[in-house]
Amino acid sequence: MMAIAAIVAGCSTAKSNYEEIDFADALTADPDTFQLDVLMWPSGMKATGGNLVVQNMKRDTIFDLFTLPDVVYSGSGIIKGSGPDEVIAALPLSLNRGFQSGQLTFSSGLPSQVAVMRVPGFRITDNRRHEMPDGWVGEQNMMLLCGDTVLAQQFTLPLDWIIVDGTGNVVTTLDIPMPDDIKTAAGNDERARMMSRTAYAVPLPDRSRFAICTRVYPSVSIFDREGRNITTLTMPYAPVLKGNYITSCDANEQGIYLVYHDVEKGMDDGYVIAAIDWNGNLMKAYNVPGPIGAVTVDDESNAVYFTGDGYDNCIYRVNL
Repeated sequence: MMAIAAIVAGCSTAKSNYEEIDFADALTADPDTFQLDVLMWPSGMKATGGNLVVQNMKRDTIFDLFTLPDVVYSGSGIIKGSGPDEVIAALPLSLNRGFQSGQLTFSSGLPSQVAVMRVPGFRITDNRRHEMPDGWVGEQNMMLLCGDTVLAQQFTLPLDWIIVDGTGNVVTTLDIPMPDDIKTAAGNDERARMMSRTAYAVPLPDRSRFAICTRVYPSVSIFDREGRNITTLTMPYAPVLKGNYITSCDANEQGIYLVYHDVEKGMDDGYVIAAIDWNGNLMKAYNVPGPIGAVTVDDESNAVYFTGDGYDNCIYRVNL
């Protein structure tokens, strides 16, 4: 039985014109817990084709594989290196599903290069560089959008998100909100300004829509394939770089699934898993124990899975 729990989040000093999500009616969930023997330092996680892939941020073997719904460890794969089934790195925040079941993509450590990986075999089927505009030095994040068209966030200031076609032409530059008080908190420090703009990109499976979820200023901006904004939602936040934030997100046909953390409640409390449909409506919200490292939604088991921190060695499940 789930009980109603009030979620009190940090307050912003400046109100935006965007709709703010209210988590006051979030349900309290008691997740199923799966204790594991493999040491995880999770920086990303995706469910696909009856498997769960967890990205390890502190090991040369990058990914661990678990079968669902029982979360049984079945192997690890993709080594850091320069061989045919190796990559320089798997950039944090970049793990996404491909166009087919059992296919995952991620930025592979070289500028404008996206690796396509098949699981459960951990086979790299593509790892090519995409054409980008003149002067482009690399990206924080890149996602395959349609054919050779990609969605990417620039690595250096001004850290714009752009849609680029297969010939390197910019289709559009996206308008991603960032309030003045967060900009003030970042100041002129380039590293702080980059951190303030860090974000996830998650697609509707047919790529007709996608969402960009900013971390430090917790917001969800939903766009169509051409980059036209459908809606933008925000969450209560504190105007500091370590304030309320989005820790992880994923998406499926129904909507966007994200983890929001209210830091005023401490590291172990104040975590909400929220499900938002592709029109920007809050469908469900669950108050869950933390800390949370990564989250994913699995259509086959109709559940959300998430990890704790690097010392936790557990995967948790909330049935939707």
